[in-house]
Amino acid sequence: MYFPPPEESRTKNRRYTDRDVFRWAIRCHQIHEIGEPVEVDPANPPDVSTLRLITGRASTDYGNRRDEVYTANITLRSSAGDILLQRFGPANECQLDKMKRSAKRGSRRLTKMTLRAKCHSSESTSKKRSSLSTNAISKRTKRSTLISNEKRSLRSRSRPSLARKGKSLPRTESASFVVSAVEDAGNTKVLERRKAMRKRMHLGAWHDRACKTLGLTADTSQTRGTGGTKEGRKATGKFCKWFRQYTENFIQPIYSCRDRGLCEEFRKVLDDRTAIHWPWAAARVPMMDTYCHPLYSTISPFRGFSDEVHKDSQDAAVSILVNFGQHAILELPEYGCKVMLQPFDTVFLRTNAIYHRTSRHLSYTDQDELERWAVSCFLRHSIELHVEPTDPHVFQFANRDASETETETETETEAETETERTTSSDNSDTETREMSSNVLARSQGNESS
Repeated sequence: MYFPPPEESRTKNRRYTDRDVFRWAIRCHQIHEIGEPVEVDPANPPDVSTLRLITGRASTDYGNRRDEVYTANITLRSSAGDILLQRFGPANECQLDKMKRSAKRGSRRLTKMTLRAKCHSSESTSKKRSSLSTNAISKRTKRSTLISNEKRSLRSRSRPSLARKGKSLPRTESASFVVSAVEDAGNTKVLERRKAMRKRMHLGAWHDRACKTLGLTADTSQTRGTGGTKEGRKATGKFCKWFRQYTENFIQPIYSCRDRGLCEEFRKVLDDRTAIHWPWAAARVPMMDTYCHPLYSTISPFRGFSDEVHKDSQDAAVSILVNFGQHAILELPEYGCKVMLQPFDTVFLRTNAIYHRTSRHLSYTDQDELERWAVSCFLRHSIELHVEPTDPHVFQFANRDASETETETETETEAETETERTTSSDNSDTETREMSSNVLARSQGNESS
């Protein structure tokens, strides 16, 4: 696969077909050694320009297909031999077209969800870069409002006779006032909309901090008690179902098909997740199978980029990141490198072990950052450890009672079966004794006769 950034373009004399590009990307899988990690201050990470860029970009060098550019799937491996990250693109051109159509629906549903649903996540909903741009916009809005108010006061002072007589100002001046008022209101609405679109929600199953409860997050349920609305619940449910279907169609094949190149280390982790940990959580969280896929227990969709360098210590070993909208840069400052992400790339990485963040690609500095969006999928570490909640949900009590009832029923059935076997054996022994006594009596009668 090869998505050129905006400053690049495909030359007219390119001879390759898209089918060859996807085939090369899978066949020529690149493995990069990134050495040992170094200590990094998350509050003061190294400049992104000093990090080594890994794109996976390569070109052919055989036959009549020389210098054909493509982007290969990549794997990052430490010097100790541990796999830290794997990036995969679409498998073929048909899948790419389906991804594009599906992503359009997902973007619309994400926008509706962020505008209608209430966000209960404790994390900041806006990034430092975003807050700077928002503050700048708000300052410009306030400045324009002050200027328009001063102009109005000056105009009213310059026309005192019209003001005293109650006559309206000339059409041009009144129209300019209306336009400035509309612009001020429009800027306020834009600010509110952009702030709402920066929400970072957590959808799916979640333990609270004390592990007292295990259930769907407040962002998912959107109940009235937490300030949710019917429109918010509907928008959240639609987005979760859309991404579950997206995972089933485009992410699940990377895990299930061995030809795609997923390493055995990650595959074993996902095998345990789908076979052991996810069923354990689904038995305790109502409707988890409706909102989540067996590859994850929680998702976090967001627009823009990460706020700061961080490590997700409360998540399980392998997380999944899906990139949409724009090229992006995934920074790994501990290892002194950064990875380029293309639209529709799927990344498997150890977010609980390495510091990371996403930043803007240099080719998109003049474009709106909210056009880029992504979904982070993960399994909570407490679910992986099977931590039982101390204050279970009523659904969990019902399941527990049902399982205990089934156990009691099975025990009673086994006891009844054992009793029947004992009774039948006793009856058979009695019949055998009676038959033997009858035979003995007959033989004695025959001898006497």
